[in-house]
Amino acid sequence: MGVGLRGWIMKNLLIVVVFPVLLAGAALAEHANVLRIPEWASSVDLEKERLVLYRQYAQCTSAAAERMLNSEDAAACSRVFLRLKLSFLPGSDIDRFERLSPATRAIGNAKGYSAYRAWLHRRIVMAPLDAGHEHTENAN
Repeated sequence: MGVGLRGWIMKNLLIVVVFPVLLAGAALAEHANVLRIPEWASSVDLEKERLVLYRQYAQCTSAAAERMLNSEDAAACSRVFLRLKLSFLPGSDIDRFERLSPATRAIGNAKGYSAYRAWLHRRIVMAPLDAGHEHTENAN
C-alpha cells in the first residue's frame, strides 16, 4: 500500500472515529444517518452505480462547456453530482442528506467530494497499470 493511499485510509478511518465527536452539537439522529451501513448488495453494484453517475456527470460537464444550461438541466446535473458524492458516504442518499442541518450537509458534502476525488485519481492512476496487466494476460 503506497504512502498516499495509506494516508487517505488513515484520514478516513479517523473521520469515522472523530466525525461523531465533531457533530456533538447536532442531533444524534442526524449524524447517525450519515454513518449508516451501506445498503448495496455488493461493492461491484456500488461501483457500477458510481460509474453510471460519473458518466452522467461527465455529460453534464460537456454540455455546460458547450452551452449555458437552463435551470432544469443545471438542477438535474447538480443532483447527479450530489448523488455521486453521496455514494462515497455509506448509507447516505439525497433524502437523508436534505434532512440534515446545513452545517452537517457541508461536512458530508466535503467528505463526499474528497472521497470522489480520491476515487477519480485512483481510477486515472490505476488505468494505465490495469491496461498493462490486461495486455500481459491477453498475451498468454
